[in-house]
Amino acid sequence: MNKRYVALGDLIADCYYRRKELTNIAGGGSRFNVMANMAYLGYNCAIIGGCGNDEIGNILINDLKNIGVDTEHIYQGNKKTRAFNLSLVEEKLPNVSYICSKTSPIDNHPTWYENTEEDFDYIRKQIDPEDVIILDEVDSFSRLIINNLDNDLIIDIGNINHLKNLDNKEILKLKKKLEIVQLNERVATYLIERFKFKSIEDIYNLLSPKLLVITYGNKGAIFIYPNGTIVKELKEAEKEVDPTGAGDAFLSSLTGYYYDYDKELSDAFIEGAFNNATSLTREVVKYQGARGHIINNLSKKNIKKKELKKD
Repeated sequence: MNKRYVALGDLIADCYYRRKELTNIAGGGSRFNVMANMAYLGYNCAIIGGCGNDEIGNILINDLKNIGVDTEHIYQGNKKTRAFNLSLVEEKLPNVSYICSKTSPIDNHPTWYENTEEDFDYIRKQIDPEDVIILDEVDSFSRLIINNLDNDLIIDIGNINHLKNLDNKEILKLKKKLEIVQLNERVATYLIERFKFKSIEDIYNLLSPKLLVITYGNKGAIFIYPNGTIVKELKEAEKEVDPTGAGDAFLSSLTGYYYDYDKELSDAFIEGAFNNATSLTREVVKYQGARGHIINNLSKKNIKKKELKKD
């Protein structure tokens, strides 16, 4: 059976601005970026959730369809699609960085709506027991999924804000419920300081996933699993245009490789997983946005198709 990888919840738009002019609207949200990357790599991916019945919602759904993500179970409600605004910082060019906001840089109107289209009962009915579910962060919606579903769960925790809102008992409830946990350096440092840990292995013992991965940007990553800890260094970093989608791409490749490998963890697995994941991230950071590499390659394919039709 072709295993299905699924992300749940409200779609999120990334709206890019330069000098207060809207330059692009693209899909955002780490779990949805993972879906886009995995579909790009040829895996069977679906999104179950909602978005607004508006122009931005239509753009997001069409983009996902073009990438190859199953959008059949995305329902469009009456509320507006959530949007995150990224304004390019001119002073730091050619390096790409953004000022991020939940309000429009044009008129300061809110574009992030706390009242969402997420319907857990609907979502739950569409999930198969064998689906692998991709999560990001430990917000209330993700914890609802963790506490109520028995599927394999993969999570990327890239922000400390939701962790700060949880007491220690809530964090301890995550223990042994997650297949793969990916953290970045900032989150790992926060957990070590919060729990007064002596080593990163203590984080593994706190959460007890099958595999814990801590990413260190263009320096490499650390893999921790029952047989031990493996440090993988990135010997030669790619020249970065925009690193914002690197973590999502890393988890995408890692997740696919993990199931291709039948979840058998070993030193050989980690070697192959790291090489595959860094190969994809090298491609991602060459383009603006978390899905710029996908859009660029799809455009090339479409040009080639048109040229073949002409011939």
